[in-house]
Amino acid sequence: MPAAQLLSMRAMLMVCHLRGVNSVHILDRWLNVMETGDYSAPHCHYDAEIAAVYFLDSGEAVPNDPFDGAFELMDPRIPFCCTNGPERPIRGLMPLSLIHI
Repeated sequence: MPAAQLLSMRAMLMVCHLRGVNSVHILDRWLNVMETGDYSAPHCHYDAEIAAVYFLDSGEAVPNDPFDGAFELMDPRIPFCCTNGPERPIRGLMPLSLIHI
């Protein structure tokens, strides 16, 4: 799929730029198409140093639930996520640009 190849190459170039390196490799990749009522269960990318997410459509605003469809990141390396102890994430980070308020 040319579109998926383009997104993969853009992610790899971004990582090279951010890390100041000339090459990176992909451990795994997949594509999710989310429709009304779908969700992605919490999961982990154990072997990856960086994971990239592309949102092609942020979805429709839900007036009575502004967090419906919002992206949340929980990482045990981020102290904000682990208020009850190291490596026990209970709070997530949500990019504000993805929340429909």
